[in-house]
Amino acid sequence: MTWTPEMLMKVARVMSLSPTHVTTSPLQRPVQISFGGLVDVTEADEEDETYTWADVLSQDWRIVR
Repeated sequence: MTWTPEMLMKVARVMSLSPTHVTTSPLQRPVQISFGGLVDVTEADEEDETYTWADVLSQDWRIVR
């Protein structure tokens, strides 16, 4: 995830694909960052997220290698 206020980038691994949905698993924990640096690491349960193909195509996803 980036820390710039204008843009948020999530990096996740695609766990499964179906004709209607994409399931991802986050690769990085969420953190709180300010211009002074790292503020706090958020302990969160990293759960898989499921998106429809319409969401994927409208959100301008990219492949990271």
